[in-house]
Amino acid sequence: MIFCCLNLTSAMNLPSHHFDCIRTFDEHGTFYEFISKDNVSTPVVVLVHGVGLDHHLWDYQVPSLIQEYSVLRYDILGHGKTRSHPKTKSLDAYVRQLTDLLS
Repeated sequence: MIFCCLNLTSAMNLPSHHFDCIRTFDEHGTFYEFISKDNVSTPVVVLVHGVGLDHHLWDYQVPSLIQEYSVLRYDILGHGKTRSHPKTKSLDAYVRQLTDLLS
């Protein structure tokens, strides 16, 4: 796990000392970032990008969202840093991916 989103904080002018960011892969190989305020419990917003994109789609929305929410954004199967799986041929595979990530 990486506990600082250096690219995120510098690119968006976020004061990194006020936010925690975890960038890692889950046990199924899904790449995700979880961004939250230091020591503050806030509701979580999950950001899901479309086909042909990756989690960076949300770069410009994150600074506003983290003022009130924690943010979870990830790369769907076969996009960005998340590899495709043989069972990615159905919508159910994407539903399972998100369900696994949230559990």
